[in-house]
Parts: sequence; structure tokens; C-alpha cells
Amino acid sequence: MYKEVLATIIQEHNYKIIAEVGVYHCNLVNFLLDSRYLVTPSGSQLSEYWGIDPYKPYSSIDASYISKVTQQGWDVVYSYATQCMIRFKPFKIMRLPSVEAASLFPDKYFDLIFIDANHSYESVSEDIRVWLPKLNEGGWFGGHDYRTDLWPSVERAVREAFGEDGVQTLPGYVWKAILP
Repeated sequence: MYKEVLATIIQEHNYKIIAEVGVYHCNLVNFLLDSRYLVTPSGSQLSEYWGIDPYKPYSSIDASYISKVTQQGWDVVYSYATQCMIRFKPFKIMRLPSVEAASLFPDKYFDLIFIDANHSYESVSEDIRVWLPKLNEGGWFGGHDYRTDLWPSVERAVREAFGEDGVQTLPGYVWKAILP
């Protein structure tokens, strides 16, 4: 469901430059770049799609099965992700921690930024802090897994960053920051 929500938002606003922070298996990018939503006979609507992921183990109370993936497992997932770059020219992977990758882009660079990386409170808070300045005026900033029952740290970090009235929830556990 969240993939369809993002595809519709990108299509309706004609967004061209996307950052997905936390790519893992490339489920979202595969859907977006290989779907009827964003790919036409003349090519992709997107000019750049940046996937940011360190592809290395981490521990988090809220990370569920992902926190149990070994480095060997992450390397296999990264290898798969690199195959996506071959299939989709707009897609580029940065195998870096989120904060480090954010520092490589100028402010106001992206049309849409989607946060779905480490779900710990500290990581989500840090991702919001470093990626929000990278958003163009009129752009879309949000993320995934806004669920108190499974990832209370995501909801807490988002609400603290944007306030009680500064967050809109969308189908598929998607959150969107309401920006001025």
C-alpha cells in the first residue's frame, strides 16, 4: 500500500529528484521505476532516484528482523540493489550512513525525501534533522512505519520534530510532514 501512495504523490506533483533513506531490498524503487505510474514509453518521469543505505548490521529495539541480518546478508542485499542500478538509469545507490550521505548534497536539492532507515528514535531524529534541509520548497518530506504498536520510536521522533499538528498520516503507515 505504501508504494502506491508514494507513486501517486510523485506522479501528481511531477517530482523528478527523489531520495529514499533506507533502501534495503529496493522494494520501493523497483515498484516506482518498474510501474505504470512513473514509466511511460518515453522513459521514466524521474531524473534522479538516490537510494541511501549503509548496508551493514545495526541493533535497534524497533528494527525487528532487520537487526538480525549479518554483514554477509547485507552484502547479498547490496549486490541485489546494484543490479537495480543497471536496470534503472535514474537509480543510484550510496552505500553510506545517512548523515554522511546527506552532507554530500546541497540544500534544497530533492523534490521528495522518504525516510525508512533504522527505526530507533535517535536514528529517525537524526535522519529528519540532516535530510529536511535537503528538500526543495514545495517538496514532500515523509517516511514509513508510523505505527505505535510496532515502531513507537518512529512516531515519537516524527511528532517531536514536527509537532502534534505537523504530521499527516497516509495509508500504508506513511507519515508526511506538514511544512510551511
